[in-house]
Amino acid sequence: MKLYRRIKRTVKARIGYKVEKVWRRPDYELEEGEEFLDTWAVSEKTPNDKTHMFDCEDQAYSAQFVYTG
Repeated sequence: MKLYRRIKRTVKARIGYKVEKVWRRPDYELEEGEEFLDTWAVSEKTPNDKTHMFDCEDQAYSAQFVYTG
């Protein structure tokens, strides 16, 4: 299982800017206009709506071992 962290990024749209919330690996290097949020997930692939989410890294890290057995 892999650990993911949600980021918020501002993207230029046709009219102005829009804010997206996407999942990235914790070692992802932030670019300009991006910031990490305190939302973590454990998943084999990129997390989706059905993925368990956690409020802190410690909970997500310990959940890795629960889901893998």
